[in-house]
Amino acid sequence: MLDLGVYAIQFAQFVFRSEPLSITAKGKLNEDGVDLETEVEMKYANGGVARFKTSALEELKNKANIRGTKNFMTVSLLYLKYLHND
Repeated sequence: MLDLGVYAIQFAQFVFRSEPLSITAKGKLNEDGVDLETEVEMKYANGGVARFKTSALEELKNKANIRGTKNFMTVSLLYLKYLHND
């Protein structure tokens, strides 16, 4: 979570502009206790919900979908693509 999840948390905080009321998370660790995958749900006071997955086991789409009451937007998170370049 400390390596991969900070980017998703940062984006959720940018969108909701407040601290979450609750955080639920589950994940997979390797034999040394290092996180390999994490799935997180953060709930906010305004009714907003952020859900994200981070993984060192599979390549994810590196995008965010933002749904409001009137519209929908997809944001490409380009800064994450540089983590996978050799």
